[in-house]
Amino acid sequence: MKKLFIFLLIGGVASWGLTGCMDTENGGNYQTTPVMPVVVKHNPEKGITTVLTYVGEVAVPEFSKLDQNDCLLTQLKIDYDNQPQPSPGYYVATVVDYLQVDAGSARVEDEFSIGDFTLPIEDMGIYPYTTNNGILVLDGRYFVQIKHTIPKDQGVNYKLVAARDSVDEKTGVQNVYLLAKGKNENDGKASEVQNIHAFDLKDIFALGRDTTLNEVKLKYIKINLKYFNGEKEGEPVFKKLNTSPIELAIYK
Repeated sequence: MKKLFIFLLIGGVASWGLTGCMDTENGGNYQTTPVMPVVVKHNPEKGITTVLTYVGEVAVPEFSKLDQNDCLLTQLKIDYDNQPQPSPGYYVATVVDYLQVDAGSARVEDEFSIGDFTLPIEDMGIYPYTTNNGILVLDGRYFVQIKHTIPKDQGVNYKLVAARDSVDEKTGVQNVYLLAKGKNENDGKASEVQNIHAFDLKDIFALGRDTTLNEVKLKYIKINLKYFNGEKEGEPVFKKLNTSPIELAIYK
């Protein structure tokens, strides 16, 4: 499989449009989606494999050998002229290409500590289609893109931490920290590396509150997302991704 093209997200806005492509040439009636984050779900009772996307659930038989809750970037093709009848309530798609994304869970700790997660992060961004009107639609997963200048074959471990003792004094907004450390010592030539990681934020919502939207029950939280950028005069320096609080919710 060819390497999936990953656009440059860092700095704000993606370089491709945020809509798919509808192709009706030669009487065709199909759509190719943009590259988007998804989460794999297996339904043994129905005998299908689906992916959760920002526009709903789509059946993708080609992902049947992947593991439950695998996080991917993928591009799909939906042929509207060749869908099962009667409709099962979702579209069936084929895979144009995909890339498996490293994933982990955010942590809630009583006290914030950097520990040995001292690899500087130069920049980061939230991957498009991770939320829909602020709701984490990918089963609580938050996809981020992270930039370093390191040797390309140096792996990186990440952790996302919300500490109970780290709340903005003026606004009461919960601070959440992205930290990184190298997996191995590597003295090779450094170059720009951009990694994509999916974090399960469900545990962080324990620090939020219950709410409703259009009679739908949600867990809701406001956060400041900060990342370790290095040290100055022996003190850690953090940059904040957002200029106003990030509002997030998940279905209860």
